[in-house]
Amino acid sequence: SGPADVSKTFVYGQLKKIVAGSASTLYVQTRDKYGNNIRAEPSAYPQGTETIEFEICKSLGTNANDACGGGVIESSVGITIDYSVGPDGQSTSSSTGLPYFGLYQITYFPFNDGVVSPQVKHNGTYVQCFFDTTGQSGADLVPSIDIVDTCIRKVWL
Repeated sequence: SGPADVSKTFVYGQLKKIVAGSASTLYVQTRDKYGNNIRAEPSAYPQGTETIEFEICKSLGTNANDACGGGVIESSVGITIDYSVGPDGQSTSSSTGLPYFGLYQITYFPFNDGVVSPQVKHNGTYVQCFFDTTGQSGADLVPSIDIVDTCIRKVWL
């Protein structure tokens, strides 16, 4: 794959029913300008090659350069980010036999109740396409590439 194109990055996972005291999981798929997953070998790059940042917002503002867009960030949250861990909890896809290239797993654990909005940055740019897959499993957990590319076209073109 070529260098990452942040406009092609998307996020999926548990975006609704986020509960204080309970872990939730999101996945960030990084891709190149052609839509190929970033092929950073996990054994050579155990943290991946991309900078992935995560924040939970109590409210969102409109300034794209500030955390939560200038809104209010929720700081009482535990966050872990792992590279090449798929929805099945494995580092290798059972369907392809390959590592989960370009995929970052974010597990977050909010300590306070309230409505929150997860936000993800890839190399300093907020990801624009999010897909809630709460309650789904297996192949249904990952949004189809057609749906992803439709979102990306609406946002970036």
